[in-house]
Amino acid sequence: MNMKIKILLSVLFGFVLVVNSSDKQKKETKILNENSRLSATKFPDTKEFINTLGMRFMRINAGDFIMGQKEGGDWDEQPVHKVTISKSFYMGTTEITNAQYEIYDSDHRRLSGKLGFSKSDDECVVFVSWHDAVDFCKWLSARE
Repeated sequence: MNMKIKILLSVLFGFVLVVNSSDKQKKETKILNENSRLSATKFPDTKEFINTLGMRFMRINAGDFIMGQKEGGDWDEQPVHKVTISKSFYMGTTEITNAQYEIYDSDHRRLSGKLGFSKSDDECVVFVSWHDAVDFCKWLSARE
């Protein structure tokens, strides 16, 4: 899978590629269970939480940052520009695993190991269409 497709799936599935967490942040983790579901209007006030599927999320705070490269890199990494995040949100810290995705779509199991990719339950899910990714996100949002 090429990097641009993987990044597109990362945006659709809502995860960041690398997250470092300190012991302090781990203490602030809130584990959500069946009795404390997220709604569209209420989010935990922690830096990190784990949902009912075991997915870890980190809070991305509203604010500004500079993005891009002045020289080098790919054409789509230019120009350097200011980005504003107007509303804080939570983003997954890792790819969606086969086991997590298959709670939503158990038929996906037949694709495990296809072409030698993603053979075990704890590997990232592959062979998911854009529409499947959007449907998974909608399902997960309704579930949580």
